[in-house]
Amino acid sequence: EEKSEVIRQLHMELNNLRNQPGSGGSNVPNEEELLALHEELEREREQLKLDEEALMQQVREMEVQMSRERADLARQRAELQRFQTELQTQLDLAARDQAMRERLAPLYKLHEDLKRRRSPGR
Repeated sequence: EEKSEVIRQLHMELNNLRNQPGSGGSNVPNEEELLALHEELEREREQLKLDEEALMQQVREMEVQMSRERADLARQRAELQRFQTELQTQLDLAARDQAMRERLAPLYKLHEDLKRRRSPGR
């Protein structure tokens, strides 16, 4: 669109210069020059289109890559949370076992005492 606008402006300038008295036409580009400029603008437009397509392809590839990385991070996070939960469960069980052992210690001691008393009497 910008290039089309430039072409329109050049045509308007050409018409203005042709309509000015005493211009002599020395600064007015001829039709061949205008066609050459038009072809150059078309080539540039086509190159810009190709560049835009390549850039959009790169953006799509980067979005896919980022999506994969986010999914991988989510899996790692879920695994870490599972490990954390499992560790907390194990710690809770160990703490309960320790508390249970402490409460049962007098019974274990009594059991040992009873064993000792029976052993010498046999």
